[in-house]
Amino acid sequence: MKKNKLVHAFALPKYPIKVQEITISHPHFRKFDEYHALDQKILRIRTGIERTTDVTIDKMKEHLLRLKAELYCLVKAK
Repeated sequence: MKKNKLVHAFALPKYPIKVQEITISHPHFRKFDEYHALDQKILRIRTGIERTTDVTIDKMKEHLLRLKAELYCLVKAK
């Protein structure tokens, strides 16, 4: 199984298979490709590869947190 940043983001090492299954099989959470793309974009901004406004980066971070919260609720409910 490839390293899943979401597992590490939640500090839930006992749930890696569950997180992997949900992100692949649950229709609503297939959008977590969006999570990974957004996470990478934020990283590029933080490292200076890309530039944006503070307002935009704040909105991106808020969106990333909402995505994490949704997945966390789903993992804990299963």
